[in-house]
Amino acid sequence: MSFVPYRQSGAWPPVVAARVRLSDLLGMDSVELWAKIDTGAFMTAVPRRVLEDVGASRSFRRVTCRAYDGVAAQWPVYLVDLQVVDPSWPPNVEARFDVLEVLGVGPPTPHAEDADLESGVADPHVLLGRDVLAAWRLHLDGPQSRYSVE
Repeated sequence: MSFVPYRQSGAWPPVVAARVRLSDLLGMDSVELWAKIDTGAFMTAVPRRVLEDVGASRSFRRVTCRAYDGVAAQWPVYLVDLQVVDPSWPPNVEARFDVLEVLGVGPPTPHAEDADLESGVADPHVLLGRDVLAAWRLHLDGPQSRYSVE
C-alpha cells in the first residue's frame, strides 16, 4: 500500500489534499492547483474565476447549496476535465475524470479580498467532493499525516 502525505501548508493540522489539473473540455487550457479532499462536499467546487481562466464550459444548470450558517446560495455548474497529477498518487488508482460537472463558486473575477490568491501566497480553494471521492477508498492516517487511496 502506498501513502500520500498530507499537505504541510504551515497551518495546523495539515491538509488532506491532492494536486490536480483542471482543463477545458478541448484540452486547450489548463491549470494545476491543490484540491482539498472534502467528504462533506456533495460535489466538487472550484472558484469561478479559475474556471473562467481555463475556459471551462458553463452549463445551463444551477445548484443550490446550504452553508454551515444555513444560508442557501445558487451556484452555476461548469464542465471540466479533472486529473490528479500528484506525484505521490498511486498509479493503479483512477485519476482522470472527463466531463466532470463542478460548482463554480465565489465571484467570477478577482476582488481586493482575493489579492493574496493572486500573489501566490495561497491556492484557490478547490474542494474535491463526493462526486469524485466515490471512485476511491480512502483511509486517513492523521497521526502519520498521510492517507492511502485505492
